[in-house]
Amino acid sequence: GRTVSLYGSRMVTVLLDERPLNDPLSAHPVYINWDLVSLEGIERIEIYKTGGAAFGGTSGGVILLTTKKVATSQGMIEASFGNLETQNYSVNYMKNIKSIGIGLTSEWDKTGGYRVNDDKDKKKIGLKLGYKTQKQLAFDLSIDYFTEDRGRPGLPAFPTPQARGRGDAVSSSFGLKLGSFKSDTYFNQYEKKETDPDRQFYTTLKSWTVGETLRTGFSAGRLGAFDTGINIETAHIEGNKVEPRHEEKCGLYLIKNIRWKESPFNAGFGARINLYSEFPAVISPEIKAGYDSKALSIQATARTTHNIPTFLQRYYETSYLRPNPDLEMEKGVDYSLSLSHRSGDSYEAVLSLFFSEVRDRITYVREDGGMGRYENLGEVTRRGVEASL
Repeated sequence: GRTVSLYGSRMVTVLLDERPLNDPLSAHPVYINWDLVSLEGIERIEIYKTGGAAFGGTSGGVILLTTKKVATSQGMIEASFGNLETQNYSVNYMKNIKSIGIGLTSEWDKTGGYRVNDDKDKKKIGLKLGYKTQKQLAFDLSIDYFTEDRGRPGLPAFPTPQARGRGDAVSSSFGLKLGSFKSDTYFNQYEKKETDPDRQFYTTLKSWTVGETLRTGFSAGRLGAFDTGINIETAHIEGNKVEPRHEEKCGLYLIKNIRWKESPFNAGFGARINLYSEFPAVISPEIKAGYDSKALSIQATARTTHNIPTFLQRYYETSYLRPNPDLEMEKGVDYSLSLSHRSGDSYEAVLSLFFSEVRDRITYVREDGGMGRYENLGEVTRRGVEASL
């Protein structure tokens, strides 16, 4: 699917080499552009279920995807075929030349579908350049392009045999690391088109986002080491049914992790300040305490979160959706308790309890006549248990 759920919340931020994959052209901020991800090129996946202070303050946590460093020379070609004219081809190649690495990925996925007008044709290509010296200096440049053309068959009871959809995406990032200082600059551009001649329907949406993230650590004498960072982002959207909109946001965070020598106990606290061009400034604090031994880990966390509505939730208009420019941000408080038991590297069992209160929850409300819009609906409580083995 296009969504991810952590601790019962789908408001999850997904970052690929520090660039966001959340779809800005979706009415739902939980939708992820997984098509820009090549699984063969992923080196590390980090999941922060309680990382709101450092990574934006969203209620569902953060998933960090890191692509492979080009350290060797290797290549791979794959092809697969199936019924309904299904076929998939992929080529991955990496070449290392002294301090310089070059990586290339490409994929073509096509199917005829099992219904009328259910065909799909997707193409993707990516390029990665890396450079690393022996003096703590390294940088990576990544560029990915994705395009998709597909049919929109509609519901079985209400077929749309002529409806088509097309999407194009360009995503790039430039990362620079010098000692403990890390800089990541990203640019994303998306375009979507939807047509249905039978209903005389045509819509197009375009957006671009430019952002910069700076992270570093510093020592404050007797207070010890701190981690800090800042993120600045500007975004733009326009379309034939959306007035051009331009917004900015800025976030600054500070985190302190505490570990006592020769003690299994640990603690930490952090806070993030978010500034928006269209919403009031907010502060998202976070505090945690834990116990960590060779076989047992216990972690308790409390934090506040804030989720702003998307462009489309506020300004988009269709045959079933009315705009609501007065939407306010969601505000929540999350509590979690996680227990983990492990034995060596082959066994680990995790049990997590979570409880959340969300105020001004953004929800789609259908009105008489089939029309509807997104509204803030009071307070919502979310509680549950999550287990993994």
